[in-house]
Amino acid sequence: STTRQVIANHPMQSISFASGGDTDTPDYVAYVAKDPVNQRACHILECCDGLAQSVISTIGQAFELQFKQYLHSPPKAITTLERNIRTEESAWGEDEEASE
Repeated sequence: STTRQVIANHPMQSISFASGGDTDTPDYVAYVAKDPVNQRACHILECCDGLAQSVISTIGQAFELQFKQYLHSPPKAITTLERNIRTEESAWGEDEEASE
């Protein structure tokens, strides 16, 4: 029976890996998420009636959507950080060329 009970709630940013619906374990979905209490943990869900593939597809679509939103409007803090990294990279690149 369907209870619609929330058994876990992790923000997309905290999930680093997800897999599921594989042929050898067709009824399971697993994902790694970071939380403030347990650091990183692997969460494994049993999805009966062949739902694992559907669940992992939905997770994949959510990641795709979030990435598209990020590309459309990246957070300003990250944009500033990227600029700083690019500046450092070009400085390193010039040093490497000069030493060759």
